[in-house]
Amino acid sequence: SSILDLEKNLLKDYDYFVFEDRNYLITKIYISLKIIIYLIQNISYGFKRAYKISIIKAVNPKLILTFIHNSENFSFLSQVLSKKYNFLAIQNGSFYYKIKEESFFKKKSKYHIPHLLQLSPLDKLFYNKSNWHVEKFNSVGSLRFDNFLKTIKQRKINIKKNKFDVCLLSEVDAWGIKNEKVKNGFINIIKFTIKYAREKKIKLSIALKRKQFRNYNIPLRARKNVTGYIDEQNWYKKNFSKKDYMYLKKRFIQNTPISSYRCSLESKVTVGCMSTILREIIPLNKKILSCNFTSNKTYDFPIKGVCSINKTCTYNFFKKRLDKIINLKEKEYFKKFKNKKNYIMTFDNNISTVEKIKKQINYYIK
Repeated sequence: SSILDLEKNLLKDYDYFVFEDRNYLITKIYISLKIIIYLIQNISYGFKRAYKISIIKAVNPKLILTFIHNSENFSFLSQVLSKKYNFLAIQNGSFYYKIKEESFFKKKSKYHIPHLLQLSPLDKLFYNKSNWHVEKFNSVGSLRFDNFLKTIKQRKINIKKNKFDVCLLSEVDAWGIKNEKVKNGFINIIKFTIKYAREKKIKLSIALKRKQFRNYNIPLRARKNVTGYIDEQNWYKKNFSKKDYMYLKKRFIQNTPISSYRCSLESKVTVGCMSTILREIIPLNKKILSCNFTSNKTYDFPIKGVCSINKTCTYNFFKKRLDKIINLKEKEYFKKFKNKKNYIMTFDNNISTVEKIKKQINYYIK
C-alpha cells in the first residue's frame, strides 16, 4: 500500500523506478553485467544487501525515496551510500509509541535517515530521544490524509457532519504487541465504548483497520501474508461474547483507502489509542479521545488534557470524560489543549502536504 500512497498524487510528475524490498512481493530479478560486477564488489555486506546496492548503482538515481521511514534496509543503504546518493524518507504514521517501546523492551536497534519529512514538530522530540540518527527534519504533515482530502474533493464526496456520535478506531490485538496487559488494555477501550453506546443509545461506528481482499492483485506466494481482515475478525470473535461481536459487526465500517478518515470526520468524537488518525483529524477541528488503559506509559498519547486518558480507569471515569467531550463545543474543547494544533499535526490550507514533499524532491533532483 505504501507505493499506492506515493503514486496516487505525488509521483505522477516524476520519472521513477520502484524497487520492491519485501521478499514475498518480489516478482522480478534484475541481472546485467553491471549488476554482477557491483554485486561482487559489495558481497562483503551479504548477498541480499549487495544485490540492493548493485541495483541502486546500476539505476544511478538522483534520489532514493521511501514511505517506509522505519525500514531497516533503507537505514542500512543510506549509511553505506549517502555520500554519493540522496536519501529522503517520508514518515508514514505516528511512531512515538514504537520509539518508546524499543526503550521499554531495551532494544538497541539503530536507524539512520539523512532527511526525514515528519508529520509535525512533535515527532522530532521523540526521535531526538531515541537511537535514531536523523540528520535533517522537515515537518510536512500526513501524505495519507492529504491523499484522502484530494480523493473526496475529486469524487465530490460529501462529508456528513455528526452522522455518528462516536467513531471507534479498530486497533486489534494491540497492533501485534505480545503482552497480555497491553492486549487487555486495548480490549477495555472497546468494551467501555460499546457499553457507553448501549447506555446512551448513541450512533456508534467501528472503523476496521484491515482491508477485506476479494481480488488479489499480488503474487500467489504473498497471499498468505495478506490475512489481516481474517485475523481482525477472529480477534473480535475470540475476545468478545457472541452477543457483543454481533453488536460490533453491525457497526463495522469496511476498510477502504478513505473509510477510517471519513468515519472520523463524520463523527462527533473519535476514540482510539495509538492510531495516527487521532492526530491527523485535529487540524480539521475534530474532537478525539485517546485511551491508554494498559498501565504502560509507552502507549500514552503525547498530548495531555481533555483529549487523553493515559491511565487505567473505571468505566465511570471513561463515561464522564466522553460525556464532557461530546457536550463541549469545538472551540471550548480546543481551548483546553496545551499545544497548538500544528505542533500535533502539520497542516496548511494553502499548501498541501503533497506540494511540500514535491518541493523537497525537486531540491534533490534539480
